[in-house]
Amino acid sequence: MKKKINLKKTIYILTVAVILVTVAWLVVASSSRPAPARPAASTLPLVESPYFKESVSPTWGRYLTDAAGRTLYQSTHDKPGFGRCDYNCHLQRPVYGPPSGDNKPADLAKLPTNLGLMMSPFGPQFTWRGMPLYYFVDDKAPGDIKGTDNLWHVVNH
Repeated sequence: MKKKINLKKTIYILTVAVILVTVAWLVVASSSRPAPARPAASTLPLVESPYFKESVSPTWGRYLTDAAGRTLYQSTHDKPGFGRCDYNCHLQRPVYGPPSGDNKPADLAKLPTNLGLMMSPFGPQFTWRGMPLYYFVDDKAPGDIKGTDNLWHVVNH
């Protein structure tokens, strides 16, 4: 005994299926779009701290420095709260942390939201968005930016 096919019911089911597939495709497509462009550098908030300031470069835009204007770097190999810079790396990329003997916990507690402090094998080290911060030894003067390559970048948010 053959069942009779209900054409209206079949069309309804196919229509619902097509709608569901389309909606699913749109959700996946919208979640895989590239992130929206960064706001213009002039709209980024200033960092206010006794340990940090922002500088401006025609090449790099606004970027993070120590209080004296020395450029700060991050490595693409690091993980939040964990730096992979070993002793040999440390000779070229010293960590940036509070000055030795700095007994101003109140100042550390006032760090802006994206700035933090972690312990590294080389002592306390500041972080930006959880990622360790470093100097580059060939940067001798405020505003020098000589330490960028495919692994190291200036901290410009």
